[in-house]
Amino acid sequence: MTLTVVSPWYQNGWILYPSVGGIFGLLLFSTVFAYRYYQERQQVLAYQLLAVSELDDARRVQMGLMPEIAPEVEGLEIAGRCVSANTVSGDFFDYLQGDNEIVIVVGDVTGHGMQGAMNAVMVDGILRSLARRGIELSPVNLMSELNNDLTPQLEDQMNVTMVIGLINADTKTLTLANAGHHAHPLLVRNGTVEQLVSKGMPLGMMAGISYQEIEFELQSGDVVVFMTDGIIEAKDNSGTEYQESGRLEQVLGSFTPDTSAEAMVSALINDATTFGADMTTEEEDDITVAVVKVL
Repeated sequence: MTLTVVSPWYQNGWILYPSVGGIFGLLLFSTVFAYRYYQERQQVLAYQLLAVSELDDARRVQMGLMPEIAPEVEGLEIAGRCVSANTVSGDFFDYLQGDNEIVIVVGDVTGHGMQGAMNAVMVDGILRSLARRGIELSPVNLMSELNNDLTPQLEDQMNVTMVIGLINADTKTLTLANAGHHAHPLLVRNGTVEQLVSKGMPLGMMAGISYQEIEFELQSGDVVVFMTDGIIEAKDNSGTEYQESGRLEQVLGSFTPDTSAEAMVSALINDATTFGADMTTEEEDDITVAVVKVL
């Protein structure tokens, strides 16, 4: 008697061997693919860490260029601070000191992130260079020279809004010029708040632009606030802007003769930041505030 065992069709060699080989091949391919993906992922993570590190370095360099301590001017108390929405900032501020007078410069460069920060550093560098060259520290002269230098340097569609205020402690006067900066300086006097409005075109758009100065009389006890639109345009979760909410006037009106300029800066930044705490990252803006208190 002869017994013949017939294997199921799927165990036939012509099916089994190729199938097993295919499975092993698929496993090998999956292993190689997973390893390569892991390597690429590690490279991406390394690049991300490097980029974050470089942004942190850029932030330290940029913030290091802004004044940490205000200059001492007899009869005035001065403080300022810049808070960036991202790692680096398109806002900047600076002081230029003369004989018992101080120039307050607050600027906002179009755009955010690294591009805005690089241009902000360039603008501030040109401004300081002008001061070292002995340019008269009048807002009009500084703006005109700065505009002419910036026009060939900035890319298309880029510009800088800026306000420059010259405060003379002897005569108690504020001379103001504005280059498209719609966050107008504020004068706080006896609990009331007044916008110091002046107008002009943003810097870097066209050479040869003429700017105008407006002079304001100051009194002992006055507070002059310079800022960027990151303060006035901060929004709550209903879309209401900070300047429309009435809180800005409330904070400014709460200042007393004993409130220091540094405390005023902190109060303004903290309240605007709290007000706009529900904003998304895309809506956030850099915040810069400089305060001059007339003694």
